[in-house]
Amino acid sequence: MGNPIGVVIPFEGGLDLVTPDYILAKNPGSLKKMVNFESALGGGYRRINGYKQWSTATPSGSATRLYGVCQYADGIVAVQVDSGNYNIYFTTDGTTWTQVNKSGASGGITLVNLNAAAQTTRTVGSKQIQFVLYEGNTEYGELFILDGANKVAWFKITGTNTKTYFYDEISTFTTAQWGTVYKDHLVVGGDSTNKETVYWSDAFAPTSFTGGTSGSLKFTDKITGVKAWRDRLFIFGQNGVSELSGINGVPSVSSISRNMGCVSGYTIQEIGGDLIWLSPDGFRNLAGTERIDDIELGTISRKINPLIEDILVDINVEDISSFAIRERNQYRMFHCKSANTSGQQMGLVGTYKAGSQGLSWEWGELQGIPVACAWSGVNKENAITSLNSAKEIILHGGYDGHVYLHDASNTTSFAGNTINAYFETAPIDYGDIGIKKTIRWVNLNGTIEGPNSDVWLKLIYDYDDTGTQQPNPYPLAFDGTFSYYGTDRYGTAYYSKNGFLNYRILVEGSGFINSFKVYSDNTQGGYTISGLYVRAHVGKSL
Repeated sequence: MGNPIGVVIPFEGGLDLVTPDYILAKNPGSLKKMVNFESALGGGYRRINGYKQWSTATPSGSATRLYGVCQYADGIVAVQVDSGNYNIYFTTDGTTWTQVNKSGASGGITLVNLNAAAQTTRTVGSKQIQFVLYEGNTEYGELFILDGANKVAWFKITGTNTKTYFYDEISTFTTAQWGTVYKDHLVVGGDSTNKETVYWSDAFAPTSFTGGTSGSLKFTDKITGVKAWRDRLFIFGQNGVSELSGINGVPSVSSISRNMGCVSGYTIQEIGGDLIWLSPDGFRNLAGTERIDDIELGTISRKINPLIEDILVDINVEDISSFAIRERNQYRMFHCKSANTSGQQMGLVGTYKAGSQGLSWEWGELQGIPVACAWSGVNKENAITSLNSAKEIILHGGYDGHVYLHDASNTTSFAGNTINAYFETAPIDYGDIGIKKTIRWVNLNGTIEGPNSDVWLKLIYDYDDTGTQQPNPYPLAFDGTFSYYGTDRYGTAYYSKNGFLNYRILVEGSGFINSFKVYSDNTQGGYTISGLYVRAHVGKSL
């Protein structure tokens, strides 16, 4: 039978498409395929949660694409094309939507258009919406809406029981696409007629760009994003990243990076204490160091560079969107196309976590989530009553005009559709690729979040060589029950307590090298596979 060996394979590292197989074979745990799984903070790979439709109603009543969605006050703001206009809508329940870029009364709500127009016409463009909240001293703060095709819109709600909606537009510059709040100023950039210019408002007056504390500065690069981070202001361009300081006195610019800018401001997120964005050579980050006022520029996606190269060749940057899931130190970017079916829509998921090699980013792919725009943030004081148990609000707007909620009550489907999830390990040689191994049994460890009777394990020998016998997949029934001695079927033992998974299964087959694939395609409970224990015999197979 040969000499028995036992090998522990902890699952960590995420997707790795650049390290040669002969190196990965000596350090198992990284993956060659990973779709709709995420790297769990506690170790292993977790099937992602799903999302659900918030309401059957759309803002305008039509099924046209949403260009922006975010939480504001005690409701949600969305932007949707209707009758040839970019219209702005607000709702507290997802059923009754109120158009706010007009004046008059609607459903007992007073609408005040400070432009003195019955309705403000907003040109339809091809860009998504960026929302910027200026907290100020008002009850809910003031929401600024930037789309790169119209003047910056301003929306404010006052009152709690009896509400008044105020709407206005900033006419100082033609348009702006990017914005942030920095040192009590509203800072914007991406004006369609002055693409290299950054503007900042008067201090404590975000709608005024003509007073003594306002200003502007022209850069030598087309601006693709602006972001305040760690009390500093960063300006992203196509070809580089700069820091703008001194806007309350003498403005000055210092270069952070040259010849490596930002592909799209829609990819900029703050997560895990870092600032992250997509550049032409992959995801980059700005991280703080132990030294005061010091930052470090890094690259965090080398292992998935082949995927990023394909994305940048094939995607319209205006269709890229992203959000952060702060509770899981997670970043998600979607690169969808309106012409694709839901199953063809793709994205990336990255988790910043501790592993055996220290802190690092681990990546995987997303598939089947048609995101036209996205937003995430903290559910302040449980603002939206229908989400009062959620610490974070994670939203995406669909191509069908609906608003969708992610991770709501551990959602186990994609709006009623199955979650097709799988991962495949890099090939493992158990220390010597020249000797054949016969695998006798495998033990899976992890956690379960609910019953799932339709998970499968497949062993792949010798790179799925047709000359090597490949066993059929093995069913894994995470059904929340226990196995008892003397009553359950020999060869399959399943022990679960308080959500912990310990699953042993007899397997067949032999080869010089093998990999493992775990997959499911259903609407059942989530699960995490933390690692494997493999029992094998080394030598010629029987």
